[in-house]
Amino acid sequence: MANSVEGFGHAVIGSAHAATYGGSGAAVVSGAAAAKEIVYGLTPPEWSFVGVVGGLAIGLVGLLVNVVVNVWYKLQQLKILREQSK
Repeated sequence: MANSVEGFGHAVIGSAHAATYGGSGAAVVSGAAAAKEIVYGLTPPEWSFVGVVGGLAIGLVGLLVNVVVNVWYKLQQLKILREQSK
């Protein structure tokens, strides 16, 4: 049981990290693409703002997912240890 819980926790954390880094990379690319011209009616400074806010939002979501998974994992670990101590 512990191995499946541990494997699940690592998989979710890995997914959260991938989403965070991917979102940050997308924000950087969108900012670089907009630096040369007006795209979708936004100027380069506006695209920079969108990139920063988007990167912060994606980073915050990644952090929250990481915290939730860590808390869940620790609760599962505590449950297993309590069962073993009986």
